[in-house]
Amino acid sequence: MFEYLSGVDDFAFGALTGSEVAKLYESHIAMMAFATNHWNAVGYGSAALGWIAAALVQRATGVSFGAAAMADATPESSVVALFVHDTNQLYLRKLLGLKWIARGWQGNAASTGGALSFELHCAGTQGAADRRCFVKTRYTVASPRQQREATVLDATTPPSEAVLVLPGCGVELCPLAAFVGVVLDAVCFDCVGDPVRTVLGRLADHAAEPPAEEACDAAPAWQQALSLLGAAAFGASLALFVAWCLRVRRHRRARQAPSLLGASRQAPAGERLTLVESGTVL
Repeated sequence: MFEYLSGVDDFAFGALTGSEVAKLYESHIAMMAFATNHWNAVGYGSAALGWIAAALVQRATGVSFGAAAMADATPESSVVALFVHDTNQLYLRKLLGLKWIARGWQGNAASTGGALSFELHCAGTQGAADRRCFVKTRYTVASPRQQREATVLDATTPPSEAVLVLPGCGVELCPLAAFVGVVLDAVCFDCVGDPVRTVLGRLADHAAEPPAEEACDAAPAWQQALSLLGAAAFGASLALFVAWCLRVRRHRRARQAPSLLGASRQAPAGERLTLVESGTVL
C-alpha cells in the first residue's frame, strides 16, 4: 500500500492491481482494530486524550494550567499539531467511540496522512463568564488516488472529510464541558503519569456530566402489549402451519405405502401369508 500511495509504478512487484492492494489492505485494518482494543486504548491513549482536552480548555478560558506538560499548547495557541502514528489515532477513536468512512478507504481506517482534529468554536470574549464553546471533531484524509497522483488539495479537489459525532455527546457541536466530561469518563488516571495526571485532576472543574444513554428497553406499555400480542399470534400461526405440514406428510405416506393385505394378494400362491390364528390362506 505504501508503494502504491508513493507513486511507485511496479508496486507489489507488479503482481497486484490497485483494487487488489486495497482489498489486501483490509487485513491490515482488521489487525489494527484488534491491536487497538479497549484495554490498549485506555493504557496508551489516556494521556494523549487528556492532553488534548486540557489544551482546548486553556484556549477557551484563556487560563493556563501552568504544567510543564502543557508548554506546547498555551492559551494563545490557535493551532496545535501532534504528529503521531496510526495506532495513536485509533486509540483516540476507541476511547471516544468514534466511527468514520473516508472516500477510497475502508471504514475506520487510520490512513496515511489522515488527520483527526478537534476544533474549538467559541462565541464571546475569551475569559468572559458568558463565553460558550463547542468542540467539532473531524477526520480528514486524501483518497488513495489523490495520494498516488500527488493531487493538490484545494476547494476544487478537496480531501475526504468526515464530521464525527461523539456517542457520549450526541451532537455535531459538542459543548466543551460535555466533551471534557466524556474525556474524563473515558480515560484512566492510573495510566497517566505526572504532570499530565495533575492536569486531568483539574479538568474536572470544567466538565459536565455526560448525558445518560437512552434506555432501549423503556418502550411504552401499549408497544409492549402489541409486541406480546404479535409474538403470540406468530407462535400460534407457526404451530398451525407445522401441524398442517405433518398431517399432509402422513396423508401422502398413507397413499403411497401398499397395504399388507394388498401385497399378499398380489404375491404368488406359494408366497402368500397365512393367518396362524384361523389357518386361512390370504
